[in-house]
Amino acid sequence: MVRRSRRDLLRDAAALATVGGGAVGSSTGAPSRSRLEPPETGVAQIDLGSGASPTAWTSRGGGPHNAGVGSAEYIVPDSVDVEWHHQDLRTYDPGHTLAAAGRVVFTGRRRLVAVEDPNGDVAWNRLLSSPPVAAPAIAGDHVLVPHADRVAAHRLGDGERARSIELSATPGDLVGVGDAAITRLANGDVVRVDVAGGAAETVGSGDGEAEGRVAVDGSRIVVATDTGHVRSWGGDGGDDWENFVEERVRVAPIIAGDYAVVATTVGSLVAIDLDTGEEAWRHEGAEGYSVPPAHLNGYIVAADDRSNVFGIVAGSGDELWSSTLDHFVFSGPSLAGNAAVFLDRDGTVHAYDYQSGSEQWTVDTPTGTPVSEIVVGAASLVVHGDGGVAGLYDPASVSARESVAALQRALVDGRRTSRPADIVSAYREAASAFVDRSYDAAERLADDARGTLEETRQVRATAQARIEELSAEVAATEAFDPTESADRLAAAEDAYAEGDYESAASLAAAGLDALERRRATREAAAARVEELSAALADNASLVTPDAEARLAEAERAFDREAFEDAESAATEGLDALNATVEAAAEADEALAALSDAIDSTPESVPVEDVRSARDEARSAYDAGDYEAATDLATGAVARLRARREAARRAREAIDAAAGVSRHAAADVVAEVYGYGDQLSSARAAYDEADFERARAAAVEARRTYWGARATVDGTIGAGLITGTLYIRYPEKFAGIAGKFSR
Repeated sequence: MVRRSRRDLLRDAAALATVGGGAVGSSTGAPSRSRLEPPETGVAQIDLGSGASPTAWTSRGGGPHNAGVGSAEYIVPDSVDVEWHHQDLRTYDPGHTLAAAGRVVFTGRRRLVAVEDPNGDVAWNRLLSSPPVAAPAIAGDHVLVPHADRVAAHRLGDGERARSIELSATPGDLVGVGDAAITRLANGDVVRVDVAGGAAETVGSGDGEAEGRVAVDGSRIVVATDTGHVRSWGGDGGDDWENFVEERVRVAPIIAGDYAVVATTVGSLVAIDLDTGEEAWRHEGAEGYSVPPAHLNGYIVAADDRSNVFGIVAGSGDELWSSTLDHFVFSGPSLAGNAAVFLDRDGTVHAYDYQSGSEQWTVDTPTGTPVSEIVVGAASLVVHGDGGVAGLYDPASVSARESVAALQRALVDGRRTSRPADIVSAYREAASAFVDRSYDAAERLADDARGTLEETRQVRATAQARIEELSAEVAATEAFDPTESADRLAAAEDAYAEGDYESAASLAAAGLDALERRRATREAAAARVEELSAALADNASLVTPDAEARLAEAERAFDREAFEDAESAATEGLDALNATVEAAAEADEALAALSDAIDSTPESVPVEDVRSARDEARSAYDAGDYEAATDLATGAVARLRARREAARRAREAIDAAAGVSRHAAADVVAEVYGYGDQLSSARAAYDEADFERARAAAVEARRTYWGARATVDGTIGAGLITGTLYIRYPEKFAGIAGKFSR
């Protein structure tokens, strides 16, 4: 067997350690899925290349090891190196090591410790109440540790014990299945330990106190006991079948495709059909098995007690190759990539091509004598010995491996996202690039996908917060029917359940907006209705039928939650009331002006008809016809003012006619002309309040008097002129006089 230097030999675990680290203790033999979806809760390891679900966990003398899932397309790198080493975590007691997504958990003495993968940082270190009695398992987001009469569930996140589940007898190795674990008790009962429910349920029983170990394939449970009996139970808890392999069995069975495969102490590998319980094939020739075999992609690799290693076709049992290690095998093979990895009793790691049997590399680890099996983690090969715990990796792949492992952890740790298929597609592209040693591309793809995943989860968180807010708002809304928002809440919840978080967030936000608009509309309507009601109360003395009708209409609309209609009706009512108030104020002003005009009118001016008009205006006011009241009062004021103006002008005309200059001759002539009668007529008309006639008569009297005066003045002047002409021009005057005489 060829030995190589440590630097030359330590480079082959990247695809093997990073991309090939497939299985965890959450399920045994579960079939591969066509699409990768992170679990709703908990942590599970997922093969980066094939997208397969976690498969088999087997055990060696009570300690589980990673039987592995992976892809034959993986390329084993040229070297691996020690990435991290915790010497202070060494233990001299037999322990167990479990791989979880981005985390490796191991036990030793009374300790339960978790380190981050790939950087090796200690996540937590917890003291157990008592040493484990068998192999622990990872179930969902808990690490289950078996004790003498119970199983303790520790949170994977911080290692704190969450609860203890009492059992009727001492448990054996645990096999994680989702959020639960399967184990066979010392009394022969096979139980399902439910973490969430905090109880253990018996699902089968057989072979009494004979020691037995468990494998799980979906809902089927397979148990192999020391006596060589192999039993299988289906989901209903009844015996499906039983097979006696006629040889003792000291290791757990494994699930290899359609078969349950058991390794006997005599050196046989026996394949039993899972459906029928019939023996399908038997491989013989080994020196006995104390460590379980492993299965990957149709191949089985097994190491016997003399360190002989066999490669066998799972479907037929045909042997493809065999080899012999220099040292005795400490644990059974862990399969990842295209390699089978063994840990010998000196702490040396051996890697073989599991299809051809050719040795890939060996490497001495700094962990000393092994105390637990080698485990293929998310990004590292993890070795646990009395010299501590170490993680191995390909030095060229550090950054890319961390990115791919971080993406894997992000996928597994979280709930499903709105576009898991897109992210998983990028995840597989990154894994493929890593397998092809295109580390830059792998890192870029993984980082981009993780960014997208984070954005999606942020949208999811936003959607969840908005849905919770809307749900609380809808539940707390009692003032009105929030049907519109409730419908949007239901639509948002449906979109959220389907993973369409953007639509869920948008629908919930729209529901909140609709609720706020509805609330604001109701408040505005209530305020407007209250404003109208108060305004009507303040103007109770007024007749306001339109405003009162609008108030009644608004209240009816408000009661039927037609808040916009209620606000509109109340607004119209306020407008009508304001118009009425303005009309009433104008009518008040007009009536006041009319009363003032009446009170200030001289007694000589009659106002009886104006007082009647005022009474009529007041009647219209009392009836609420404020415009008519205004018109009547304004018209009466105008008439009274016109009458008073006519009286003033008539009085002025009479005074002017009576005050003309007196001339003795003119007075006589004026009387002849009728001046005195006209003036008397004017005064009589004034007394009768016929001011226009009085003024006309007075004006006429004054003209008459001035006419008389002109006559008088004209007669005297004509005599003077005639005498003067006669004296100066007697001849002409005689001739003119003769003409007139003829």
